[in-house]
Amino acid sequence: MTNVPPDPWDRHGPPDASTESAILEPDRDLPGAVMMIPNRHWGFETVSAVDHPGVCLNYSHARREGLLLMGTDVDHMRHPHLYYVVEPTPVNGLQKLTAFRLVPRYFRWHRLQLYFPQRHIGRLDETTLLAIRDELARLNPQE
Repeated sequence: MTNVPPDPWDRHGPPDASTESAILEPDRDLPGAVMMIPNRHWGFETVSAVDHPGVCLNYSHARREGLLLMGTDVDHMRHPHLYYVVEPTPVNGLQKLTAFRLVPRYFRWHRLQLYFPQRHIGRLDETTLLAIRDELARLNPQE
């Protein structure tokens, strides 16, 4: 029998009775979750970065998908009224002032599972999450 070294990306360790919270629960874990999403999953490639932050605003069990917004550096905002700017905090895991584009993007459940726990960097506080949802609803009343 060989000794397998622990996976450095595995934050939770091997599954056992004490790690039940390691199982991704979409209703609990996804709304407000900030993740680093590979650029190819956003639909583009760039030489300056391999991923961009995304925040999940909601998860639909019926559609088996989450609604995410893509974040970018505030210097890259083309139309500021189409973005919601979030300050970095230790809780949300953002490293700099981040502008989330208020255009909904939908990610299927199987893809969202790929981001946990390796690409999960933090959570938005409840006040910020509600404010972004309100602003998105104002700009996209048809959604």
